[in-house]
Amino acid sequence: MRPRDRVERGSALVVALLVLLTLSAIATMMLVNINVDTKSSGTAVLESRALNLAEAGVGEALERIRSGDVPDLLDPMMVTQIFLAAPGRVPALGADSTALATSQPAGSWLAYSSAARGPDVLTIRYKTDQARTLIYRYDRSLIPPVQTGSGQPIFVVTSTGRKGKVFRGIVTEVTRISGPIKLLAALAAGGSVTGSSSGVICGHEHRAETPTGAAWSGRTGRGGCAEDPPVRRWETGAGDATGVWAGEAMTCSGPLFEYGIPRGALRHQTGFYSGPWEVLGMSESAFFDWLGPSLSFAPPNPTGLVHLDNNSIRQDAAGSFKYTGRTTGSGLLYVDGDLVIGSPFTYRGLVYVEGNLYLQDGLGLADNCWILGAVVARGSVQFSSPASSTAILMSSQAVAQNLNKTGNGFATLSWREFP
Repeated sequence: MRPRDRVERGSALVVALLVLLTLSAIATMMLVNINVDTKSSGTAVLESRALNLAEAGVGEALERIRSGDVPDLLDPMMVTQIFLAAPGRVPALGADSTALATSQPAGSWLAYSSAARGPDVLTIRYKTDQARTLIYRYDRSLIPPVQTGSGQPIFVVTSTGRKGKVFRGIVTEVTRISGPIKLLAALAAGGSVTGSSSGVICGHEHRAETPTGAAWSGRTGRGGCAEDPPVRRWETGAGDATGVWAGEAMTCSGPLFEYGIPRGALRHQTGFYSGPWEVLGMSESAFFDWLGPSLSFAPPNPTGLVHLDNNSIRQDAAGSFKYTGRTTGSGLLYVDGDLVIGSPFTYRGLVYVEGNLYLQDGLGLADNCWILGAVVARGSVQFSSPASSTAILMSSQAVAQNLNKTGNGFATLSWREFP
């Protein structure tokens, strides 16, 4: 073999060896990348699941605020913590703090809090200044809307989800959509209140859990809304108002009794609501954004936010709606027009009518109409149910609670993750 041939053959062997080494390195790198990608993908899945758990924790926090479990006494130092513990097994906290057991079903707890005190406990507090002396509020009608003067308090919820060894946290700021409920009476009319009926219209503040049918047989005694005055079973003793508030005359006959503070009925009053947003402590624009589109027919059992209107012209009171079958509902029934209740009607929440309200005999039954919350009519109210019993019991608790059940009780102002 000539020297030149030997050199070329050696060079070819060197090139082949380099190619093999390069391919081996590439294969090794590919295996490393596959392992890294697999680990990264697995971590991403765990992080996503942990974040979902943190979101579930925010959901429980909002529900506990809605239900009243979280004290809302406007104490800037207030802190509520929800532990993954059974009732009676939660840790003791300080004077300004409230410890709650999770409301999750036993045996299937999602890991968005912890059983012991620590940074991972689901926590609710007010948004405050640095000194924790002032509570920040949200009022959409102001610029800026977040300030300390007026509006609804802002809650800060901190939730940490845990999946395996992966933790993801959320801090979100929320506020109630509606403000403090402002009720003039159990029954408020911009016009007159006339006709004949029997029953009770009571302006004393009632608990949201007052049983259906209370006061059909009278305010006091068994079955009444004040059946056990010493323990205030159904009447709270705070926030009372008049039974009937009328902008014009009130000339009701029959055994229809009004109760309240300063007295059962107030006639020829001024200062009626501009609209339902004043009842709910909202601005007009926020109210209609929240209320949503209208229906041109009355649903059989009005539940949640029910907006009845025949032409989408706000507050023209041109519509006419009625309930003629047995009806049960809750939430807000907003009627831009006249409303006839001519059937057994049971409702928890606020009935607001822009026109006239007619309460008539229902199917010949003795117990016709029972409403816990409030009834407001910008026009007149006319009773024509002498043989039937009516009970309208004022309850700002029932209005607030049943509106919050719609799922639209809170607005999210900010949301961010933390490691």
